[in-house]
Amino acid sequence: TIQASASQGGSITPSGAVSVAAGSDQSFTMEAEAGYEIADVVVDGQSQGKLERYTFEAVSADHTIDVSFAPVAGGALLEQDFESETFPGRGWTVKSTHSGIYTWHSGAMSQMNGSRVARVDGDEYDWSDYTTGAKQDEYLISPKVNLAGKTPTLKFDYGFGRYALFAGGIRLTVEASLDGGATWSVIWNAKESLENASGYYQTGTYELPIPAAFCVDGVQFAFHFYKAAGDTADAAAIDNVSLTDSAQP
Repeated sequence: TIQASASQGGSITPSGAVSVAAGSDQSFTMEAEAGYEIADVVVDGQSQGKLERYTFEAVSADHTIDVSFAPVAGGALLEQDFESETFPGRGWTVKSTHSGIYTWHSGAMSQMNGSRVARVDGDEYDWSDYTTGAKQDEYLISPKVNLAGKTPTLKFDYGFGRYALFAGGIRLTVEASLDGGATWSVIWNAKESLENASGYYQTGTYELPIPAAFCVDGVQFAFHFYKAAGDTADAAAIDNVSLTDSAQP
């Protein structure tokens, strides 16, 4: 039996008393909630550091694993680099009309960086008849955060197929919801907020002040990739998302 527990600010999966067949391996995944980060993972009383995943190999005795979380330093209310072993991780979710690479997934975009990013590829063709692309309506959704009394800024890295976006083939927006994702309001539109630059893929970093109407408890944010059926498509990607309170040092 492996006893797995987590402090306030996150979770360990699986948790509680986990039964393992003798000689088998058992893995655990640790995820921090919005505004928290992993402080330490302690296995059988010994610190293992800030791990997101730990595996007991060839189990032959009882064990314990405990993960502790701490508030993120520096005024950060939410951080996400999409480097978790499970995508999207850290309490984020995906609402999709597609699967695989045609919705948000863990991928790469070399024009942005050499690490994992959240990426969605444009489905230009309906492979049943090879003539028209399928509609895509893909949301990458943050956990709920408390922004009451704060002056927050959402910062993120972006990348997208420039020709498709500025021609209207794809749309990339940031949206906010106050009702658990039932309805969304656009607070940033890549086509309207960015200048048409150069190169096949356009990349950069954007800092978005959050409108006062969404500085409340329980707000969520989403990166929304949309393409109408038949439109010329291309990829988009998001990485290194952070939400910080400018009133904090």
